[in-house]
Amino acid sequence: MTAGMILLEVAHRELFMPAWAFGVIAFALLVIGALVVHGISTRRPHS
Repeated sequence: MTAGMILLEVAHRELFMPAWAFGVIAFALLVIGALVVHGISTRRPHS
């Protein structure tokens, strides 16, 4: 747990990104993944 916090602090200092930006990026990737899965499942119905 502490290693993750240290990594986040180092990345925050090097990238000059606000802490919430990581959450926004992760949420965006999650939404994109969900849309892709939904699109594939609607195109190919289970029979």
